[in-house]
Amino acid sequence: MFGEGIGPAPGYGKLAAKALQDAFARNDFSFVSYGDLVRKSELGKSLTRRANAAELAYRLGSPLAQNVIWRRMGPLIRWYLQGRIFNWTDREQGRKRPRPASKALASNN
Repeated sequence: MFGEGIGPAPGYGKLAAKALQDAFARNDFSFVSYGDLVRKSELGKSLTRRANAAELAYRLGSPLAQNVIWRRMGPLIRWYLQGRIFNWTDREQGRKRPRPASKALASNN
């Protein structure tokens, strides 16, 4: 649903490099903590959110229900997707999420 291919690959690479560095430092190549490392990272949190969002979307099997939700809550959903699901690298680097368009417009008036 969210295209899990190329986007997260560099994040996995960074985590794998960290796990390898730790493995050489401890001389322990079991990688038992790698799953926790991924889950606790911004990438892992984003993947969890993606899975939860996809599960919720697929539960709304009715095209009518999906249409109503997207029409009524579209801007809020897009803000959530952009800020919490897709832009995990921004959070990893300490960048702030963009504000929802409706709040940004309201503060300019």
